Amino acid sequence: MIPAGERWGVNALAAGTDSGLRPCVEDHLGAGAIVEALLALSCSASPEATLAATAFAALRSPKPSPAVCPGVRP
Repeated sequence: MIPAGERWGVNALAAGTDSGLRPCVEDHLGAGAIVEALLALSCSASPEATLAATAFAALRSPKPSPAVCPGVRP
């Protein structure tokens, strides 16, 4: 599983030059969703893929609202 990214300034005539890969969080989290489903099926995953799955799972966890956090005044 390789999360994609964007390449800006791609020049087909400038072979071998670095056009700057711009990875994005949406791709990382999308890959994490897929990896999480594969892990549920007992598939193996690299440490990087497991990290993506963990990041995705962390977003699904319920977060306390600011009103119930200590030290926050309404």
